[in-house]
Amino acid sequence: MDDFKSALVGNLKPKDMRHSFEELLTQAKEIRKQLGERKDLLDRYLSGLSESARSAYADVASEDGVETAQILRFICRDIVLGEKRFINYPFYRHAESYIKSHPVVCKDATTKAALYTIALTHDYLEIEVKRFLHTQGQNLKGMLDRIDLQELFCQICGIIGGEAGMKNLDRLFRERFLIITSLEGFLQGMAGDLMFELTFKDMESSKQVFQLLLDDSAILGC
Repeated sequence: MDDFKSALVGNLKPKDMRHSFEELLTQAKEIRKQLGERKDLLDRYLSGLSESARSAYADVASEDGVETAQILRFICRDIVLGEKRFINYPFYRHAESYIKSHPVVCKDATTKAALYTIALTHDYLEIEVKRFLHTQGQNLKGMLDRIDLQELFCQICGIIGGEAGMKNLDRLFRERFLIITSLEGFLQGMAGDLMFELTFKDMESSKQVFQLLLDDSAILGC
């Protein structure tokens, strides 16, 4: 249980974040001093790092994950009810084929949709992770092309006579500001929606969906 609490709440210490931030400022001041009249290069570099990190913010990615997971729920419910509101989504045909070949023994349409959503989650996840990474990559590429962080990095290293200081600056920036990656935020958003499906209560049996899965009372033809 202690391990679960640690995983759920986290154990990153505020004093470690304070230390990273103070070291980051110290390192930045030292590099800026070495740059002399070209200190503007570091100013542009730090500004670019911050803009790039904000563009991939994990909390925004988490919202994307939740919304993405909800679309799968809508698709499954759509198919169960015989509606076609979400037929234009690329995953629809795959879901429809799966649902037709895997009959579920329960009357409640919402429970059926939850069971199918859970069953299809990881097929859907593989596709959506690729989409998410492609979108993030394109967004960051556009920003990095505009800011050209690599060129700034090389210019600064050329002036100060080595890469050690800049590599340390990058490390400290990651420690303080990139607590989790945008992909982790996206996946956590999707995981939260999956937990919702698993704990949904079937009106007919008064069981939660995960109980139906564990006792194999819900699915035929699997």
